[in-house]
Amino acid sequence: MYYTLKDWFDDTFGRNIDPESIIAKMEEEMGELISAVRTHENFKTRETSMAVQEEIADLTMAIIHLAQRHGICYNSFMDAIVTKHNVNRKRTWIEQPDGSFKHLSDDFQVVNPPKSHIGNNYQNPHRIIK
Repeated sequence: MYYTLKDWFDDTFGRNIDPESIIAKMEEEMGELISAVRTHENFKTRETSMAVQEEIADLTMAIIHLAQRHGICYNSFMDAIVTKHNVNRKRTWIEQPDGSFKHLSDDFQVVNPPKSHIGNNYQNPHRIIK
């Protein structure tokens, strides 16, 4: 499918498409995905699931288009995903107040709170995932 998409991208948009136009398409598709997820968040039907799946597919195709425009082949694309996943698995992730997660910088070390905070209603404002 990766190379079928490449042929379609080249035939439809040309081989020398400006990467900025692909990024603009990615932004548009991300907005549509966010809208679909928020619209269908509380509805777990096949129809609503398909709406979200279609937007995920559109965004993924735009990402693949950008990768291909930068000369990234399928194997390199998949290797990069595996490599990045392995990096992320080793990181410490902290839940933010809005429910999202951010990773600590790679050189950050989690330490116990100072003894002065223990017993003084010290509360960690973040959930930590290691």
